[in-house]
Amino acid sequence: MGGTAVKKLFALALFALLVAGFAACGGGDDSSSTQSTASGNEKQAGADSGSGEASAEFLTPGGDNSIQTYGEEADSDELAAAEEVIVAYLGARAKADWEASCKYLAKTLQKRVKQLSETSPELKGKACGAVIGALSAGLPKSALSSPAVNGIAALRVHDDHGFALFHGPKGAEFFVSVEKEDGEWKVSSLTASEFP
Repeated sequence: MGGTAVKKLFALALFALLVAGFAACGGGDDSSSTQSTASGNEKQAGADSGSGEASAEFLTPGGDNSIQTYGEEADSDELAAAEEVIVAYLGARAKADWEASCKYLAKTLQKRVKQLSETSPELKGKACGAVIGALSAGLPKSALSSPAVNGIAALRVHDDHGFALFHGPKGAEFFVSVEKEDGEWKVSSLTASEFP
């Protein structure tokens, strides 16, 4: 397989990891997902009427607000704890310090990275940092820069899963999924995603 084909394969694999990260954060197939959506709709209505939740500023009128209304708004201590991890992760990623970035990743995401590496002869047996570095090798520097220029504005949580919402450069708005492990927040998606 040629170098271009391998890079395309890695790009597709990276996209698959991102999608898997969002799906994992969305909850299971039990009734809690339905309850979360229902409570989210109620929260959206409350936010629209000015409840004062920090996530209300991210709502899109008439749009899909499932992330902005996911679960409940976290308190300031939870927000600060998640912010520390997310900013550190995005900073390590921007510096291409892949080993450091892996320290902030959720175990579930690290497991998916390892599974992905097992499908590639070039990456088989490599550590998390080496795999993410290889997956990110073809990305432009601008795609690696941290969009969390002003920290995290809001954190929406349900059980041990959540979404951190923040403002980026030039008025763009982003989110990143997180998971709580052993009482600490970890990043559960390889990149921050921009709201449409």
